[in-house]
Amino acid sequence: MNKNLKVISSLAMAGILAATGISTVSAATTKSLGVYRKVVEGKAIVPYVLSSANDRVAVQDLNSEFGVTLSNGTTVKTGTTFNKSGEEHTVVVYGDVNSDGRVNVNDVTETAKAVFN
Repeated sequence: MNKNLKVISSLAMAGILAATGISTVSAATTKSLGVYRKVVEGKAIVPYVLSSANDRVAVQDLNSEFGVTLSNGTTVKTGTTFNKSGEEHTVVVYGDVNSDGRVNVNDVTETAKAVFN
């Protein structure tokens, strides 16, 4: 299994476990885990962990935390980008493998396809 696939699989499983309540991660509000600049070379990554399968990262969450204005709808998803202080940031929602902003069985299916095919 190559390194990128291992990283994607690990992120997917962490998010799926968090969203299903198996993980010990809990949050009263949807806030990022910070900004990571060394996960992917040349990219600023902003990871989010959802507290439940019904949770979503709203544009308002991103706007209030980072002071940016987005007009791409009401749900932030894996791959959403924004600029802050001249630097592009990319959002990663742990477990959101198919980039729909949700963590559910569809993400498990996509992960299984990547691992077993």
